[in-house]
Amino acid sequence: MTEPGALGPALPLLACPHCGAALAGVDPGTVGCPQGHRFDLARQGYLPLLGGRSRTDTGDDAAMVAARAEFLGGGHYAAIAEAVRDAVRRDRTPERPGAVLEIGAGTAYYLAHTEPQVGIALDSSRYAARRAAKAHPRVASVLADAWAPLPIRSRAIDTLLVIFAPRDVAELARVLRPGGIAVVVTPEPGHLAEIRGPLGMLDIDAGKAASVAVGWRPGFELVAATAVTAQLRLSPADLRALVAMGPTARHRSAEQIAAAVAALPEPTVVTMSVTVSRLRRNAEHLGPA
Repeated sequence: MTEPGALGPALPLLACPHCGAALAGVDPGTVGCPQGHRFDLARQGYLPLLGGRSRTDTGDDAAMVAARAEFLGGGHYAAIAEAVRDAVRRDRTPERPGAVLEIGAGTAYYLAHTEPQVGIALDSSRYAARRAAKAHPRVASVLADAWAPLPIRSRAIDTLLVIFAPRDVAELARVLRPGGIAVVVTPEPGHLAEIRGPLGMLDIDAGKAASVAVGWRPGFELVAATAVTAQLRLSPADLRALVAMGPTARHRSAEQIAAAVAALPEPTVVTMSVTVSRLRRNAEHLGPA
């Protein structure tokens, strides 16, 4: 059976979250594995692949996802999206158009910008998964926990995207093919520095971007690291959305955020500063297939 939309091409790359077996369509809107585990496609277009160890309580809530869609939709991080797209295209050829997996994909804003031949947006928030299902006609949205075993076949992915997202490097090494590329975006200490204190946002550890090369060893080796910086002119609405889409929103109310934003100049000039790293899967340190 052929599944509708983007799920059909992505289905051979997916695995049962309970037993790791291959998935296939068994009924209209249902996929399953030979062991009898079944998963129904949500009416909003995403596929829930949650195993026994999966958690979804840490995923973004509806308000955080809406704020993310609003802020990213304003184009403020377009330079990051372009840098990610360029990093992916360096390794894309007509012979290997590639399957792209984004971990902690949120609304799949960055993944959609890469124009993947086959894309998988993985997130633990059902609210994010709903939006990701509509992000691009070739992006399949999967509800799954990035800290549990990934519902992805071993060595099935050509390119990984990890953008401001948590990751289990061992699992990412398992699903990426030998020689495949991971594109990792990490903030520099100066990222949003002008508003972190006034708006109660978390500080960024110095050397966080530089630690990528070490933290991903031995399975990956750093190929290149590119700095992406810009000065953003943000309105009060932009600032409220920026704070509301991140972890600060879990600790401060919308009223507290609005009051803090009201004390800032209009517009507020804010520094965007990140590093886009490209890491290659090291064939000398492969785990089990």
